[in-house]
Amino acid sequence: MTSTSPARKGSGWAWFWGGTTLALAVALGSILWLISASGLAVPLALYTRGSFTGVATSAPPRLSDEDSPNPPSEAPPAAFVPGAPRDTEPAPARLAPRPPTPTTASGDIAARRGEIIAARQWRLMVNDTRSESLADGGRRVFVDLTVKNDGDRAATLIVPATIDPPPRSSRATWNPDLTSNWQPIQSSDPPTLSLYLVDAADRQYGGGFVGADGDPTGGYNFISAPGDAIRLTYAFALPTRTAEPFGLMALFGADAGGVRARIRLDETASPADVLAPSDRSRVNGKESRLEVGKIWSFTALGITVGQPDRSGQRVVTTRISAENLTDRPLPVGATLDDPTGTNRDFYVVDSVGRLAYSSADSMPRNIIPPRATRTVDLRLQAPREFSANGLFRLSIVVEPRNDLYAVFRFS
Repeated sequence: MTSTSPARKGSGWAWFWGGTTLALAVALGSILWLISASGLAVPLALYTRGSFTGVATSAPPRLSDEDSPNPPSEAPPAAFVPGAPRDTEPAPARLAPRPPTPTTASGDIAARRGEIIAARQWRLMVNDTRSESLADGGRRVFVDLTVKNDGDRAATLIVPATIDPPPRSSRATWNPDLTSNWQPIQSSDPPTLSLYLVDAADRQYGGGFVGADGDPTGGYNFISAPGDAIRLTYAFALPTRTAEPFGLMALFGADAGGVRARIRLDETASPADVLAPSDRSRVNGKESRLEVGKIWSFTALGITVGQPDRSGQRVVTTRISAENLTDRPLPVGATLDDPTGTNRDFYVVDSVGRLAYSSADSMPRNIIPPRATRTVDLRLQAPREFSANGLFRLSIVVEPRNDLYAVFRFS
């Protein structure tokens, strides 16, 4: 009788379990090798609980010489010099930072008297200030400033009065039978340049352009030839006990870059900047003919500066010869697209930029027949300080949008 030993029976199961364990180990090792080779170890780790420390699936990618902050085989890059020839643009991180523009705590440009503020093609500089006492105990501060069109084309700069309108004496009513109740629609666009006086307590006060007759409540539209610079005086009425020092807030509209500047009126730059007219194109002398856009031909003949009247206003008479080159009768300086001449302007500046300007009342209304030439006297208004002799600059702006203008310089 044959019997089976317990030891031999148990050894068969041992071989079975041993082989199975070895096969599973080989399969698991193969799976781990595939995971490591495919780069899935880190993404899989993100789905497990706990943290992984010191796990590296592969070596970090090598930085190129361009990206490396210290290339091992090249010298550090040379500093970028504006205007120097270069094959490629340098990386922005390697550029030296530009000196910051001085600003106030509110982010406005900070300046002093005698420093130029730039706003796209426009330039602004405060020259001087003075003040006078008012009957109510307050005072009026006068700010003398220069504005320049530093661009290459004719353009218009609107500098409105910023004085608050007086309160109504009665409630507003509407009566369809009274046409005086109709008011012109006000544009929602901001003015090109607004000026305010600011005291030490940061309170703002509006002001206005001081006309040749001394009226300080108006505004001024600078319809300018390129390169022209004019001096204007703006006045600001202040109440009693206004704290000094004062500053001038200059707010350019979006069409001039939205520049905001705060100019200290108690400090003067040394040396002060110079903001004077410059010739952007042909400038003619006296008795020289200059054609403008095949519409007009102008010749400057002379200038006479009158004595100040009781209000301090001078009348500056500039004589010109105007030839209408079109086939239609036109007022002096008007165009076929603007036959009434609403966009034209005439002005003269003396050797230091003081302004003799035209207004709605003094604008020439002479009608020049087609293909005809007439002598025209331009009667301009100027303050008492306008020079009676020296060098003068006459500008005739026909249409700023089409860059049509004529400039003359003579003594």
